[in-house]
Amino acid sequence: MQGVFQESRCRNYGMYNMKVVENIEDYVGIPYKDRGRNQNEGYDCWGLILELTNKIFNVSLPDPEYKIETVEEAENLFLANNIWKWVEKVELNKIKYGDLVSIKQYGKGRMPYHMGLYIGNKEIIHILKCGVVIQKINIIKNYITGIYRIKNDSCHC
Repeated sequence: MQGVFQESRCRNYGMYNMKVVENIEDYVGIPYKDRGRNQNEGYDCWGLILELTNKIFNVSLPDPEYKIETVEEAENLFLANNIWKWVEKVELNKIKYGDLVSIKQYGKGRMPYHMGLYIGNKEIIHILKCGVVIQKINIIKNYITGIYRIKNDSCHC
């Protein structure tokens, strides 16, 4: 996927510098794969977050070596890997490009949590069982459980 982001240009965006992902819509349709970590095999939601945060912020967030089954396991992963040192919680009305969006899911066979990434224009990119999608944030607004911003000192842009 050449030309997906501009490596040579960092843009000051509020608290941090970041790379702007160009042609992010090229990710749309990449298939869902449990524990998937690249575009060839597909992604799960955390795999997509790892890919995009690395490209945008040059940050490697922790990646569990096991499938997370519950909200408690997700919270424990954040605590065990001290992920709070990487992010800070912000209010929905302060959301900016590159912020992580935590989404509660319902339904049989669904994980109780989910992550997406805000890409501006009131849209997030995330992955569903049908693959990577870009969706208007107002569709999922009632399911958002948190907005998290990568801290400035975590960015190696």
